[in-house]
Amino acid sequence: MKKSISIFTTLLMFCFVGGISAQETFDKGTNVINLGLAFGHNLGGFVPGLGVEYDHCIVDGMINGNASIGVGGYIGIGGYRRVLVGEDKVSAYMSYGARGSFHYQFFDDIDTYAGVIIGGRSGSYLPFDPFPSGFVGIRYYTSDSFAWFAELGSGVGYFNVGASFRF
Repeated sequence: MKKSISIFTTLLMFCFVGGISAQETFDKGTNVINLGLAFGHNLGGFVPGLGVEYDHCIVDGMINGNASIGVGGYIGIGGYRRVLVGEDKVSAYMSYGARGSFHYQFFDDIDTYAGVIIGGRSGSYLPFDPFPSGFVGIRYYTSDSFAWFAELGSGVGYFNVGASFRF
């Protein structure tokens, strides 16, 4: 157990150590994966959901070199409790879809963005339910490849927080 904690701590330190380069936060060809927790389910969720997002920059250098456009995908899972007359059901559901995002870098090491998800959700007691969703978010890079992120309005929950990995 101590060895596992030591290995985890060492890997975590690699995410934070090292200078942050002067490169833009989201240049053409950049890939970012967000791994996060989702809070505020609209289906009566009782535990935080889990989400994975992928973002790929396809256009950069817009608006004085500070803006870019990304495309990608989203998949998340959440749980909910549904209480009906004579029934009390606990279930899980999945949200998934394609993402499009507009990024603008106001400050060094901070990526701000807004976008849309076109997708759907389904679960054991939830038939396929198409949904479009909008979101706004921010990533704060602590190294060239690691950032903390927060988003409002997308996927499994209304508020998502977690870690981002850029490659």
